[in-house]
Amino acid sequence: MSIAWILGAAATAAAAVLTERRLIYKPVRHVLQNPGHLDLAFEDVTFAASDGTALNGWWLPRAGAHGTILHCHGNKGSLGDRAWIARDLSALPYNVFMFDYRGYGLSRGGPTAAGTRLDVLAAWDEVRRRLGGADHPPIALFGSSLGGATAAQLAAERPVRCLILEGTFTSTLDMGRRFYPWLFPRLTCHNRYETLAKVRAFEMPLLVAHSPDDAVIPFDMGRALYDAAPSAHKRFVELGGPHGEYTWRTSPGYREAFADFLAEHLPAPAAVTPLRPSGSA
Repeated sequence: MSIAWILGAAATAAAAVLTERRLIYKPVRHVLQNPGHLDLAFEDVTFAASDGTALNGWWLPRAGAHGTILHCHGNKGSLGDRAWIARDLSALPYNVFMFDYRGYGLSRGGPTAAGTRLDVLAAWDEVRRRLGGADHPPIALFGSSLGGATAAQLAAERPVRCLILEGTFTSTLDMGRRFYPWLFPRLTCHNRYETLAKVRAFEMPLLVAHSPDDAVIPFDMGRALYDAAPSAHKRFVELGGPHGEYTWRTSPGYREAFADFLAEHLPAPAAVTPLRPSGSA
């Protein structure tokens, strides 16, 4: 085996790895808009993953909140592209916590599958701390596209009251086989997200939303996630329009289904009736 062949093979492998990362992660390193620009009260939060990576997020509190929506965004841009999502979510009776993965926006580091796992765990820890540190905090987990995969990773490791997956793939390996078979994904797919494998164990309430017009992540992947979940409380919503985040603007009925699902599985805390002293009338 010649040195030239070895060097050529190494160069090809390195190029495949770089291509994989560029296909999965498309971050920008700035935040041009935040909820304050939309007249929303929020806290700009810096928190840390367990490996010490500094992460950036937004906390939008709500008086009398029924719980908290923990949001995991897709693979493009940063939080700065999603202030309008904060506005839409904060119209519901919940606190909202949104964050950037490492390498996105103001978060440090660079994205990998192992790193985004630490990031979502850190986000859950941050929300739990803000909710008083309960073992089973009232958290609804919402992920779109790549965010659905990171949300599924989190739901496999931490308790959540319910999970919403929007336009999410079954696995990065499945996506590679479907769209990039010439990259030999079984050999070159190092950042693996195994959403379907995680969902097969989920018994928490689950809402899966996907559009048959999605040309980025095939509709059948959304159906496969829904069909695989053993949850007794699951719902599928067919969206309209192309791939994108928060398609309730192009999908009549989705906003209502989203709100109803949260109301059912993350309702207002039950009122506590004070005990009367014994012997009172």
